[in-house]
Amino acid sequence: METVKRVLHAYGVYPEEIQEITSQLYRVYDGKNTYALKKSSLTVQTISQWEYVYKQANIQHLTGVVPVYLTVDGNLFKELNEIYYYLSPWIEESNSAMTKPWLDNVFINLATIHEKTKKTQSISKGNLKKHFTNYQTYCEQAKKDLLKMIIEFEKSRYMSPFELQACTQYRDLEYALNESSKRIGQFIDSDDEEINWNTSLCHRNLNQAHLLSSFIINWERATYDNPVNDLVSFFHSAVGNYDGPSDKLIELFPTYNEINRLSMPEHHFLIIYLLDPTNYIKLIHSHHHKATKHSMIHQVQSLQKEYRKLIFGLGWSAYIEKEFETIRFEDLGS
Repeated sequence: METVKRVLHAYGVYPEEIQEITSQLYRVYDGKNTYALKKSSLTVQTISQWEYVYKQANIQHLTGVVPVYLTVDGNLFKELNEIYYYLSPWIEESNSAMTKPWLDNVFINLATIHEKTKKTQSISKGNLKKHFTNYQTYCEQAKKDLLKMIIEFEKSRYMSPFELQACTQYRDLEYALNESSKRIGQFIDSDDEEINWNTSLCHRNLNQAHLLSSFIINWERATYDNPVNDLVSFFHSAVGNYDGPSDKLIELFPTYNEINRLSMPEHHFLIIYLLDPTNYIKLIHSHHHKATKHSMIHQVQSLQKEYRKLIFGLGWSAYIEKEFETIRFEDLGS
C-alpha cells in the first residue's frame, strides 16, 4: 500500500482507508470524500491519446465522461515506476443496470459524446468496396466450411453436447451468413462513388463494467473511429448472456439515433459487424480439429454466447429493414 499512498500524496489526498477492489483498482476514503484510484494499462505510447480524451471532454463539455482529478502539479495522472495512475470520484454501481431508464441514459450519454466530437469527411468508396468484397468471399467460404464440419458431426453415432448444439443451430447460422452476404451486397452494388465517413471519440471497450450511473469510465483504449464500433462493442457485451436485453436495445435505439443519426451506410456497417461469424466459426473449428483445451461445458457456453450475438444481429437487421428501408404508403404522393 505504500506505493498507493505515494500516488495519493501527489493528489494531496491522505487516506484513512484503502480498499483493494481488484489488482488495478482501489477504493480510497480520506474521511470526507471517496475516490477511485486506477492503476492503468497506459504506456508512453498511449498516454498522450488518453490525455487528449480528457482535454476534449473539458472543451466539449462531455458530462458522460467520468472526470479525473488533477495532481498538485496540475497533471491528469501520476507516473510511478513506469506505471500510470489516475484518480476519479468513486461512483457506486447502479443496481438497475439493463433496465429501460439505465439503457436510455447509456444511449443518451454515448450519442452525445459521438455527436459532439463528430468529424465528417468524404472518402472514395473504392477501397471500402474491395475490403467488403473480400469479406463477402470470406463469409461464403465460412458457410461452406461450417457445412462440412456439421456433416462430420452428424456422421457420429453419439454426438457430443457441443456437436449437438452446433447442429441444432446450423439453420440459423446459415440464415445469418446469407443475411450478411445480402447486406454486404447492398453496399457494394450501390452507385455512390463517395460516401460521407464519420469519426467520433470512441471508447472502444464498452461493456457494463464501464457504464456506471451517468458516466462512462475507463477511456484507456479510446480513439477516433466510426461510432458504429462503440455500438457493436456495447451490443455484444449486452446480448451474449442468457438474459441479455435484446428487445430493449432495439426498442430504445431511437434515443441514440435522435441525437447522433446514423447514415444508411452506417446502418449497413452495423448489421454486417453484428453478423460477423468469425468467433462462432473459430469455436467450431477448434472443436472439430481438437485444438482446444477447454472443458465441454466451457465450449458449450462459449458457442451459445456467440450464437446469441448472431441471433441479435438477425433481429437488428429485421428492425433496420422495417424502420429505415421499407417504403411506407403514407410517404408516397403525400
